[in-house]
Amino acid sequence: MRQDTRAATLPDPIGARTPTVQRPVPDFEGLLTERDGIELMRMAASVPSPTDRIDVDQVVRHLAYAKPLTELPRLQVKSLAFGAQILVDVGLPMQQFYDDQQDIVGRVADKLRNFADIRYFADDPMQGCGPERRRFTWSDYQLPRPQVPVIALTDLGCGYPRRVEAIRAWMHLAARLRRRQSRVVVFAAVTLKRIPDELARAVDLVAWDRSAVRRNVMQLAGVRDE
Repeated sequence: MRQDTRAATLPDPIGARTPTVQRPVPDFEGLLTERDGIELMRMAASVPSPTDRIDVDQVVRHLAYAKPLTELPRLQVKSLAFGAQILVDVGLPMQQFYDDQQDIVGRVADKLRNFADIRYFADDPMQGCGPERRRFTWSDYQLPRPQVPVIALTDLGCGYPRRVEAIRAWMHLAARLRRRQSRVVVFAAVTLKRIPDELARAVDLVAWDRSAVRRNVMQLAGVRDE
């Protein structure tokens, strides 16, 4: 029997085609866990509302300092009755955060239901905003009613590239909202040190960092309880 003397063909480690392995797509993990998401939304969107219960501690303090007590102070509780205006930045620097934005918007809409006024914009809400991401649905920005909190998902113009006009616009808008007693809570998709001090003092900042969310919750709770 004749044997084939041709050299055995060795497999080509580069050219050989390997079967494609279908790896499962990892589940999306949003910025907020279920627990932190509920707590943070409650802190961001709630406003103090008086009850019919008398604030005994405040009455005692007034009497101890011999201050006139013209009316009985009432205890306040956190309430979502005013709802909130949600401003979602869909400008180019924020497009990488699309999934996180949708996750947060979904949580707010579920928590506040018909009391969530969701508006989309690019860089500066004063340049136009609307109920959908598509620009043709946008119109002039309308300020919320006095005392209605505003939750903004944006980099405040401080991301990459830095947009000076957007920063100025946010400082102006924050001042207008503050005069209407509307609290502004910003989920800042940027390193906080890039935000000017004056703007950082005008709003309540939540770092766009999953590891920092718990700290943000505690900070918001402290500010709210003052």
